[in-house]
Amino acid sequence: MKKSLLSWLCAALSVAVAAGAAPPEVSTTAGVVAGSLDEAGSVAIFRGIPYAAPPTGALRWRAPQAAASWPGVRQAKEAGPVCPQTPRPGVGEQSEDCLTLNVWTPSGQLTSPTEALPVMVWIHGGAFRGGSGSNPATDARLFAREGVVVVSINYRLGALGFLAHPALLAEAEAAGEPGVNYGLLDMVAALRWVRDNVGAFGGDPGRVTLFGMSAGGMAIQLLMVTPGAQGLFHGAISMSGYGTWPLPRLGEPAFGHPPAEDLGIGIIARGGGLSESAARAATAAELRELTPQQLLAGIESLHLPLVDAATLPDEPGVVFAHGRQHAVPFVAGGTSFDGAILAMAGLPHEGVLASLGDDLDAFRELYAGDFAVSDRQGASRLFGDLRYTVASRTLARSMKTVSSPAYLYFFHHVPLAKRGEWIGTPHGGEVAPLFGVAQQMLDEETSAVGAKMRSAFVHFAKTGAPGGEGLPDWPAHTAENDAWMVFGQAPVLRRGVLRGRLDLIERRYRERVSGSQLEGSSNGR
Repeated sequence: MKKSLLSWLCAALSVAVAAGAAPPEVSTTAGVVAGSLDEAGSVAIFRGIPYAAPPTGALRWRAPQAAASWPGVRQAKEAGPVCPQTPRPGVGEQSEDCLTLNVWTPSGQLTSPTEALPVMVWIHGGAFRGGSGSNPATDARLFAREGVVVVSINYRLGALGFLAHPALLAEAEAAGEPGVNYGLLDMVAALRWVRDNVGAFGGDPGRVTLFGMSAGGMAIQLLMVTPGAQGLFHGAISMSGYGTWPLPRLGEPAFGHPPAEDLGIGIIARGGGLSESAARAATAAELRELTPQQLLAGIESLHLPLVDAATLPDEPGVVFAHGRQHAVPFVAGGTSFDGAILAMAGLPHEGVLASLGDDLDAFRELYAGDFAVSDRQGASRLFGDLRYTVASRTLARSMKTVSSPAYLYFFHHVPLAKRGEWIGTPHGGEVAPLFGVAQQMLDEETSAVGAKMRSAFVHFAKTGAPGGEGLPDWPAHTAENDAWMVFGQAPVLRRGVLRGRLDLIERRYRERVSGSQLEGSSNGR
């Protein structure tokens, strides 16, 4: 009882000290920002810092421009608006003026720094049509307490962030601007901000590690092959990225996708209530008259980046195979039931099965336990491996083409309250344990698993190799050792995780890209 009372008094005193402390201030290239301290006073937090000009009016569908400077001290205690997306509970205020970022740094780095700390940049997920860098579940104060500076960013989403249309292509060509993946250009702009400013927050711009999940994990795989991102980061952690998934391409149909321009015209037609011919003939000025809500309404299901040669030379898996990715240490992995996304996105399982052709029976055998329950469960489990897990393994093995180490993980932990309900860790189920701030959602065991993963990622940011106290030796992955770190009730190094399943999926992937227009394509090669 006395110990509990003492702990309470110490916590209360820490809160009082933090509340009474002067707001931390930092001078950036655009002006001074004033942040706040966390409840313990150990982490300085800055929210809603603009890293680019608002992409509104004539700047919609243009490469990000420099943020305007400001006089005096700008308050950075509240997150900026989230980028336009489908409304849902907890999303918060939306605005096209959304290109802001947030910073967490140990408060001592601002008062008495001893050395510059490694930097970790979090890129949120959400199918490239939702999410934000200010989600409370991804508050990074626990990372900062482990000795890193963390930055999270917003980037343009949906048809505001990734859209091809003849009028926009002509406008970009006339202005000499690159590509149609505006959200990807936003990420590059944010990384340039980090390069130019993170030193003032106590971070080392020469030790920047990216990490993100789902669309965020895919974004990191995209940045690994984006020419403009060269030299802006020095390590990458891709969680449930899908860099071997077929992407739409400018000017040509590919792998079940119509040309990217036709997809864009379809979005404009549906959202604006136009005929296809009217949508195709629309001018850039007319497109900018559409509201964000109209553009949101035009998107069907998941949204994808576009192979445009400039911002994205090709699908990441293809670029990795050719050894043209950035040569930095790389971590990749996913969860044991990433395929839960099939139901989350409302996609029919019949389409997955129909796509398997002559290999359907072989997959039914490999996933026999799941198919014995139902075709939906079998197709869902398979979809997770088709979209996410095989991408992690394929891209990790391709890092040998640039002589950089790669490490694989597999997250397989189900919280106590969900045992008997979940058949594995669902897509995104590792994020809350990793950040560890949503304590009401975490039991003690799940918090401990997340803490091990967080420690391993911080160790990677500090040293270029994942590890840490209580973690088995984690060797770089090769096709020969097939080593994976499995995060379950206790971290265990295993070899050959899902080997038979992934071998068949990878064979199908290589058949898809081999001998196609990808070989010798003009798109960046």
